[in-house]
Amino acid sequence: MPLNCFFRFGYRRQSLNLNILQFYLIRLREFFIFLIFLLILFIKPSYTFTNSQTGITINYQIGAFINSQTKEILLEGKWQEVIKLLKKHDQNAINPVAKLIMAYAYPAINQNNKFLSIFLSLKLKDLNIWEKWTKSLLDKNPQNPVALYLLADAKARKGEIDKAIEYLKKAIDIKPNFPLALNSLGILYTLKGDLNNALVNFIKAENFSPELAEIHLSLGTYYILIEAPEGALKEFNEALKINPNIALAYNGRGCAYFSMGEFEKAALDFYTASHIFPSLLVTEVNYFLAIIKRKSNKNC
Repeated sequence: MPLNCFFRFGYRRQSLNLNILQFYLIRLREFFIFLIFLLILFIKPSYTFTNSQTGITINYQIGAFINSQTKEILLEGKWQEVIKLLKKHDQNAINPVAKLIMAYAYPAINQNNKFLSIFLSLKLKDLNIWEKWTKSLLDKNPQNPVALYLLADAKARKGEIDKAIEYLKKAIDIKPNFPLALNSLGILYTLKGDLNNALVNFIKAENFSPELAEIHLSLGTYYILIEAPEGALKEFNEALKINPNIALAYNGRGCAYFSMGEFEKAALDFYTASHIFPSLLVTEVNYFLAIIKRKSNKNC
């Protein structure tokens, strides 16, 4: 199996039933998506931004340009509007909280490559800042499903999987038709090795929002994990029908073809993914693995 077939489930794993080689391969894959971050204590981060037109340098604290209107729209789950509001301020291009809000808005409008691009640009301290901000948001809005969903993500990325699941379940209790939360819950159950509950939540998410490529990407990865490449192929094809330019869908479909022994098709998909998203270096590794397998088969 290529190196990068399970990296979509990029939270810390707790109890997948894997052998030692698989464990280390998965850790290697995750390195390319989420760097291992350290808990930064006693730091109140500030940033500077220089306006390109006025030349004025601004110092600001985290979240300074996420005003009450933006928070209100965010808490209503109006993802397209959130992106528009955040993009009005140039400073948000370097604000870690604004970047992460946009990262979670992009899959809701099927701009999955932008989601991935933001995560690859994060620094170690950004995820710690994100946890603090989402906790503050939930403290002020304890019954809001979006606030619960965002804090669940922050907790999961620190390895607090059970706590994240607790927040997601509460979000879904409040808003049962919340496909992004159901999808995230499915991912976390997968990481815990609870594949039955994972599939239940993925299917619920798909039933509510079949138009979301993100859900098809998760289901496709799930089917790769359980060694059902035909099911994976169907889901990745569905994602590409929604947006034919998603690098993760080509990479996932390449993994499905690889599992089916169709190494030429796998190589083509890995090649396509690497050209759509050159900074996703593991697609190049997968491409060369597929080429090697194809050549070895021809020599047999």
